[in-house]
Amino acid sequence: MPTNSIPIALDKERHIRFSFNALCLLEDTLGLPISDIGEALGGAVKLSTIRALLYAGLSDEDPAMTLRQAGALIETGRLTEIADAIRRAFEAAFAREDDEPKKAAGAKPKPGTGKSI
Repeated sequence: MPTNSIPIALDKERHIRFSFNALCLLEDTLGLPISDIGEALGGAVKLSTIRALLYAGLSDEDPAMTLRQAGALIETGRLTEIADAIRRAFEAAFAREDDEPKKAAGAKPKPGTGKSI
């Protein structure tokens, strides 16, 4: 699985991933630009938004999944756990390579930055 996918146990182990196509599907499903969706994730989120996020996030792994089927995978008692996995996958989709320290052999941090060069 790609590094920006987040595993989650639903009906079976699945992987939430927001590829470019999944993000486009999410925009089409919600009728909102991705920037508005990202802002919404920082606060209170509607249940229908969580369902749409899961639907889009699973679309690469299961292209035949419907919005309704995605909703059937969500157990309300696990809503916080599922929403957290969705949020982590969404954040991973926009993480830049240089957000993580470089692992080059012998790389030393730039003075005052803590980041490897």
